Amino acid sequence: SLSQVEPGQFLVGGGGGASNCGIPNVVELYSVSERGSEKREGKNHGRYTANLLCRKELDKEALWHLDRHRTDSKLLTGSFNSKCVLLFLGNLPTPKVSEEGVPAPVPVIEFKGEVNIGEDLRHKLARFSPKGDLIATLSTENVIRLWTVPQLEPCGLLQGHTKEVTDISFHPDGSKLVSVGEDDVIRIWLVETFSELFKVEWPVDGCRSGIRESCKHCRIVSNTDKKSKLTRSFLFTTHNRVGVKQRGTTIVQWDLDLGNVVRSQRAGLHPLCALEVCPYGELLAVGNVEGQIRIYSTSSLSYVRGVQAHSVSITSMQFLHLPTAGKKQTELILLTTSIDRTCCATRCSFRDLKRWLYFILLPLLFLFLAYFIPFDFRFLF
Repeated sequence: SLSQVEPGQFLVGGGGGASNCGIPNVVELYSVSERGSEKREGKNHGRYTANLLCRKELDKEALWHLDRHRTDSKLLTGSFNSKCVLLFLGNLPTPKVSEEGVPAPVPVIEFKGEVNIGEDLRHKLARFSPKGDLIATLSTENVIRLWTVPQLEPCGLLQGHTKEVTDISFHPDGSKLVSVGEDDVIRIWLVETFSELFKVEWPVDGCRSGIRESCKHCRIVSNTDKKSKLTRSFLFTTHNRVGVKQRGTTIVQWDLDLGNVVRSQRAGLHPLCALEVCPYGELLAVGNVEGQIRIYSTSSLSYVRGVQAHSVSITSMQFLHLPTAGKKQTELILLTTSIDRTCCATRCSFRDLKRWLYFILLPLLFLFLAYFIPFDFRFLF
């Protein structure tokens, strides 16, 4: 699992669990920086490099998910097999250079509290509310549990799904919470009263057409119109087609206030296993079981670019703002982890996207001028 801590710094956690596979259960803090045009043996080893700042080894339980507190970047929550924990980073360290010139690990990751929800339940996800006063957790049951911060005392239980809940997402103002599950139902909850507001399903005509698309992930984006100053909230969900011979995946955009579908977009044939939205809500990224990344615009769900980041299934994604040397603006990159135990950084700033548009539009402009403006090209030869 991945989680941004500060601009240019991120936490990654995972491991082999209780199995004797030789993969340790750890949480590690890294800093990302540009390595420039460094090459080795004639091959470019990437634009960015990650330096290990600190590392904490865990017991026999692997970390399934990490989430950062919205106002206190040093406080994180993590989900293990049977418990939810609070992690505290203390003062973020500066790299200490050893004799070999490699940043030496600094042990600053500490456990601040934990709560056990049952040995027979696999705790797979934990998220902070935007205000940071609540944590919502998921396990291998069909309920959502809410806990206070930092006491980790139970304060609410959201019941309604008939099958296992797969993902949850808080509204940016903290008033609502959206959940999706294996029952293919999307439920919107009021956090203050712990009650269900309404529910929707996709496909809308799935019962009549005989098509079922299992809902896996959800994210909420709020945009403010510059002219009208009105704020609209949109929900994005991913769906993998099951039960039919024809494979396919879909990204659906919902109007969260009205509960209707705004638009949908096909996202390839391979099942989607990760979804993430950039901090300011302009871009949306999905990852599939073949290690491919697809980036879309949230305003129109138009396809932006695709990258073959890994060779196998992607496990988590996180947008990260990276400070650039000599510039006030930060660069946006997408971090991904995979079953192959690697972390990949993909550059996705709008400056790069505009360059591709230039390569496409300039030849079209040249052809347009050559067609409508009489010009003799023979003198060029």
